[in-house]
Amino acid sequence: MSAMIQDEQQAYLTKGYLIRYCEEEVEINDVVMFRAEVDVEPGYLQTEFILESELYFSDLANLGGPD
Repeated sequence: MSAMIQDEQQAYLTKGYLIRYCEEEVEINDVVMFRAEVDVEPGYLQTEFILESELYFSDLANLGGPD
């Protein structure tokens, strides 16, 4: 799977990668720029901004392993 932007969910998905052992580090090297627009109204500096990050897991043993 390649990296993509999902406009309907306002999300960015990185390419898929395989982690083979505990504490393995994977260099993703993806760059994405987000822009947020906030209306300038009284109290706009107190507007909350939340950036959510999720990590998904798939057990490849059910599919015959990573090979």
